[in-house]
Amino acid sequence: MPRSRKVFKKRKGTFFKGRNITSSSNSTLDADNDVRCKKCDNGMDMQVLKNNSGLAISFVLKCCVCPYRVEFSSSDYHEGTQRATVNTRYVYAMRSIGRGAEAGRMFCALMNLPQPPTRFAPYNKRLLNAVKLVSEETMQKATQEAVLENGSNNNIAVAVDGTWQKREKFKSSQYGLQQGQDSNDSCFSSFAKWQNK
Repeated sequence: MPRSRKVFKKRKGTFFKGRNITSSSNSTLDADNDVRCKKCDNGMDMQVLKNNSGLAISFVLKCCVCPYRVEFSSSDYHEGTQRATVNTRYVYAMRSIGRGAEAGRMFCALMNLPQPPTRFAPYNKRLLNAVKLVSEETMQKATQEAVLENGSNNNIAVAVDGTWQKREKFKSSQYGLQQGQDSNDSCFSSFAKWQNK
């Protein structure tokens, strides 16, 4: 077992015990005075459910007198699933900074957040599908833009290895700037505009 996991297990649940976000002392409000029941106009009691889904927390407001009860979550859920969007965003954030589940658990423990989802695989699958969809749409838009700029001519050369970004009019070397022999003075991006000579 790596040292970070041992430290994490030893510290689990003891960080800032008095200021824990999900503790009933801080997360509950004085519902008897602040929130009133729709049916009988009496005070309501708020509880935090323990069966939370990763970083999503479920709350219950119960009337102190009648059986009226309202349940809500701190996060939306994906359509047709029980996967909270906050968990998907969490997995995406961890992947964006190059960290995984272990670093995420350590972060949540340090920040006094609920424990994150234990399995990344379902969220990775959902993220992969979203990235595929966005990349295909972006490529289609870029293709349409290039065809329109090329006078509706579909015969367009494409460089996908990034070499077009390395071509410059002036190339630097250890002796200073030298004029390059580049014959291509046009840019095909809508974000950068070069002047044709």
